[in-house]
Amino acid sequence: MGERARAVSANLPRISEGVRKMKLETVTTGKQFFERQLKEKELQLEQSIHKEISLKAENEQLKQKMKELQEQFEESIVEKQVFTKKMEELEITKRTAEKATRMEEKLIKELKESKAELSEYKQKTFSLLEELRHVLQELVKKSEELESTNFKLDRQFKQKEQAYKTLNERYQKVLNTKIMKWTGTYWKLRRKILLKSK
Repeated sequence: MGERARAVSANLPRISEGVRKMKLETVTTGKQFFERQLKEKELQLEQSIHKEISLKAENEQLKQKMKELQEQFEESIVEKQVFTKKMEELEITKRTAEKATRMEEKLIKELKESKAELSEYKQKTFSLLEELRHVLQELVKKSEELESTNFKLDRQFKQKEQAYKTLNERYQKVLNTKIMKWTGTYWKLRRKILLKSK
């Protein structure tokens, strides 16, 4: 028993040194683990920030496109209003000319029926009515041209309105999706960091 106690006593320094080395290795391994975890969290945070920057840039681009489309949309509305007003004015002029033409036809009929010689006053009236006939023909031609232009503008207006609606829906969908993804990632990362810090 005495020899055995002496042997154990002699080996105590080596045993203590081994235990100390194991503790140091355990501390070093734990430190490396936490450093690696910290680097991963930093990388995740950096990726989240990059995603946020990309989202903001895309958001700005979409806002600019929305603004341009809105301006085109408003310009189309103004153009449509201007052409509508011109059409109304032309319609009034056309009705006036048609009324004058009906009066002309009535007068011509009366002149033919009477078979009387035309006086100077009647000749001037006849000339004036002939001029009005020419004006009416020009007005009808312009009316048809304006109606064609108005039809084209109306079609362009509907196309731009549909494009605006489609872009707005796409913008809202992309924005909502990306914000939800980023928010979820942010709160997951924050919760992990809080848990690790505890």
